[in-house]
Amino acid sequence: MRQVACAAGVTRPLSHPARYTRVVMIPRRFGVRAARILLSAATAALAAAALAIGPATAATANAPAGTRGPVAVNAPALAGTRGAAAGVRADTSDFRFSAFTADYYLSLDAEGHASLKTVETLTAVFPESDQNKGIERAIPDYYRGIRLQTHIVSVADSLGAKEPYSIDDDGQFTTVSTGTEDYVHGSVTYTIVYTQTDVAGPFADTGDDEFYWDVNGTGWDQPFARVTARVHVAAAIAGALTGQNACYHGAEGATDRCSITSAPDAGAGAGAGAGAGAGAAAGAGASPSAGASPGAGASPGAGAGTGAGTMIPAPTPTRAGTPTVITAAYGPLEPQKTLTVAVGFAPGTFIQSQPDPNAGGDGGAPAPEPGVTTLTTPLWSDILGGVFLALGLGGGVAGLLLRVLTGPRNARGRGIIVPQYTVPAGLDLLEAADLVGRSSSGVSALIVSLAVRGNLRILDHAAGERGADYSVQLVHASDVDATEKVALEILFGVSLTPGTVRELEANSEMAGQFAQLRSLVTEAAVTHGFRRRAHMRVGVLVSIGLFVLFLIELVATITGAAVVHAMSQWSLFALVATFVAAVLVLATAYRRPVLTEAGAKQRDYLLGMRDYLRLAEADRFRVLQSPEGAERVDVGDNAAVVKLYEKLLPFAVLWGVEREWAGELAVRYQQDAAPEWFATSGTFNSMLFTQALASLPAAVSASMTPPASTSSWSSSGGGSSFGGSSGGGFAGGGGGGGGGGGR
Repeated sequence: MRQVACAAGVTRPLSHPARYTRVVMIPRRFGVRAARILLSAATAALAAAALAIGPATAATANAPAGTRGPVAVNAPALAGTRGAAAGVRADTSDFRFSAFTADYYLSLDAEGHASLKTVETLTAVFPESDQNKGIERAIPDYYRGIRLQTHIVSVADSLGAKEPYSIDDDGQFTTVSTGTEDYVHGSVTYTIVYTQTDVAGPFADTGDDEFYWDVNGTGWDQPFARVTARVHVAAAIAGALTGQNACYHGAEGATDRCSITSAPDAGAGAGAGAGAGAGAAAGAGASPSAGASPGAGASPGAGAGTGAGTMIPAPTPTRAGTPTVITAAYGPLEPQKTLTVAVGFAPGTFIQSQPDPNAGGDGGAPAPEPGVTTLTTPLWSDILGGVFLALGLGGGVAGLLLRVLTGPRNARGRGIIVPQYTVPAGLDLLEAADLVGRSSSGVSALIVSLAVRGNLRILDHAAGERGADYSVQLVHASDVDATEKVALEILFGVSLTPGTVRELEANSEMAGQFAQLRSLVTEAAVTHGFRRRAHMRVGVLVSIGLFVLFLIELVATITGAAVVHAMSQWSLFALVATFVAAVLVLATAYRRPVLTEAGAKQRDYLLGMRDYLRLAEADRFRVLQSPEGAERVDVGDNAAVVKLYEKLLPFAVLWGVEREWAGELAVRYQQDAAPEWFATSGTFNSMLFTQALASLPAAVSASMTPPASTSSWSSSGGGSSFGGSSGGGFAGGGGGGGGGGGR
């Protein structure tokens, strides 16, 4: 049995992280002072739980009631801050990607290092104006401190023809710049092929080797409609796959999961040459980076690692298997967000350079210090720890099952959705967005609603010193409800001076105020009877029971440690599992208010509006000419149809169909007169109007985002020191990735 010896309260770690110990030793001088510290920590944890329960209960008891709309929120005048929103700047970054597909051919080179051939296919959609000459792709040169020997093989267009490109290496990133001095327009596809080595290795927290990789990376100012990654695992290492694979998406640090699948690789031959190609190419001096070519000394035995180190002994030959392809995809992804994949392999599948450990004891593990006595835990301690672990996990599972099976739910409603084309009375856009779960579109829809009603104007050009693509100008603040007035104060300041202009650009203060307003809108829905609070008392009781169990486990563990001077690992697992289970059960016992029958009725009405908005124009006219609709709208009266369409336009923005509705409105404006609520720098143009209305939600969304700390890709590609294949990773935590932009 392997043990970790302790002296003077210091634990010496094993040099081989994959070899975990059965017990953690406690020094003999573990006395009353240590026990008091642990008990104080447990008491503080229980007190924190009690405090968490108290405010929530108080909030339930003191819910606001009475007036229409949320209570007032402090919204002082806001001065525009520097930093245009990502993806909406009028420069070479102002375009998007309709697709990003990466095929990774993973194998071993002759020395046992992970070798990778990457084929990236990027489809950019450029504006029709003379803005871009190509793209830039920045590929990280390092992963976990190890140089990847990046070598660019080729760049091609959609037909496979060679694409002109140049390479720049600043020592951190290899940047590929495509194109010539000629401008490109519309949809353009680029295929970039490059090789790298040392892309996979061991992770101490999972105990496995992993290929943990960012796909597109977080260094882009452009959105991606869809990002796809396919990891082609060669037959030589396919037998080492553990089946522990994970996919993450979002900004760096996000833990949102996405689907990942594994299947036999029918096209395994496409990756031929992915094995030793990286090292061979680099050795030939093809890499553009100075000193990147390992030359004749590329052998790991020659000290090619990170620092003056020796190599891990060659791994046990892995059993061959069927070539496998592991696929993950997600979209859309906003600027500075990435797709990340993690694929688990058996320990020792790949060789990586490491510093030379201080040999001692057995096989490199530090020998115990002289005079230190190591003790093992008795069997009863392991059994008691196992019982506590089972109780903690069982209580957590029971609490979560109670929440899922018996927890409060939204009212079902009638279940029949009827197309609707009239605006619901007494329901503003933010509250409507809350009821249908589209809060992210609520502010954009509200701004359009205030515009078509004449409270503000939308400007499709720079109207201030910041040079943002879109701005809004206050006309008047009359005939608005409480929520809309607060929104106007956030945009234009509490004085609400007519003529005030607000540029729509990244602004952390405004983002925070609108987030607070959205939470108040949910509270207002409770006041209006559309939602009800839905706390689960049984879940709170189960959580309290788990916290009590945690204290019992803590006392038992401390007592056992004081008797035998050793602590069972099962007791440690039980403490952690019970505390986590208690917190999870408590957190799930409280949820946002659920829909009442009245709220479900309003939701179904809004769903009916969605169905009407998605109909073709001929079908919409048939609804208007029905016995119910004929009395309200004359489809032959262009002004009447325009008036109806303007009322419905905010709800089209809410449901994400603003482009289609803006296009139809633009045609009718051409027949009559340009709208007063939309101001352009030139004469009214239906195409520009449609494009502006379609882009407005993205501009508003960007203004709700705090400014990025950096606009470059310098923070992408570092890699996490923790693995991600077993589900504990995050977006942006792997190697690769990087970023890019337009040129």
